[in-house]
Amino acid sequence: GFVGAFGGGTGQPGDGDGAFNAAMDVTVGPDGLLYAADHSNARVQVFDGVTRQFQFSFGTLGMAEGQLRFPTGLAFDGDDNLHVAESVNARVSVFDVDGNFLHSYDTVDGVALEFPARIAWWAELDAMVISDDRTLRLHALGEGGADATWDLLDGFVGTTTLGGVCITEWGEAIVAVDDPEQTGPSDGHVLLKV
Repeated sequence: GFVGAFGGGTGQPGDGDGAFNAAMDVTVGPDGLLYAADHSNARVQVFDGVTRQFQFSFGTLGMAEGQLRFPTGLAFDGDDNLHVAESVNARVSVFDVDGNFLHSYDTVDGVALEFPARIAWWAELDAMVISDDRTLRLHALGEGGADATWDLLDGFVGTTTLGGVCITEWGEAIVAVDDPEQTGPSDGHVLLKV
């Protein structure tokens, strides 16, 4: 059950420090801080990992470098940089642990990102894995140019969406799929292994 808001927030929607307007993802940074995607406030909020107190936030609404539009997924790479999936900007922006903008990317393996939703670090491949909710593809952006793209959902149509993506300790990518119209080879709600 609900155990209470943290970071000074009230648990109610808002735009103040520690308040959220559609919290979409959270990850633990290499510094032990919690980084949370505040979707509709177009920012990432950072909290102390122990006390849960608000530390700082970064990002403002926009399309320019360093600005965010509806962040939906967060993951740190092997160099301790935070990748932020921005569904509406159709890109992934990369920041250091202090929230300084480094760069962004909008293609993987020559394929444009259309609606990057969730993201995870695949250490064994030294690659960032991004699920694209519009194309129903899973992309892996590898260090040193080892990129790949998989069409995951042959047979799925309609309102199918990709949910979270994670990498298991056995080196498998697992993607949550929601197919409410049951158009694909499932009962509507599945986990797919890549």
